[in-house]
Amino acid sequence: SIVDFEKAEKFACVMAKGTVSVPASEIFKLFLGNERVREHNENCVDIKDLESISEDTKVTWNRSPQFGPFKARDFVTVVNYRQLTDGTLAVINRPVNHPLAPKNEKFVRVEILVALKMMIPNKNDPSKVEFVSVTHINPGGQ
Repeated sequence: SIVDFEKAEKFACVMAKGTVSVPASEIFKLFLGNERVREHNENCVDIKDLESISEDTKVTWNRSPQFGPFKARDFVTVVNYRQLTDGTLAVINRPVNHPLAPKNEKFVRVEILVALKMMIPNKNDPSKVEFVSVTHINPGGQ
């Protein structure tokens, strides 16, 4: 349970899930490269891969625009792509500091504490997938 509610209020957590009439592999492709990021995140105005750690893990820098009085945001994450033994496909993000993307005055640094996207194939209908998205962030202030 949360003990310090005042401290916890600065963090945001969003979960969404639903069944999509598309194979899991097609949704997974949306997250594999940076070319299609705006199809699932309209607020991303810039994205750069900073480092390839392995075949299925990389470090990425992202930037979102200024919204009204709120300063533009940026964040750096380690992104892991996984296929589980049951066929579930997963994209997992966690925060990291990286020398190629130091904090600067132009942006408020957001921490993606954890982000998870899971594409769980429907055992009865391979043309459908249960899509689960969970994002827990520290938005970094104004």
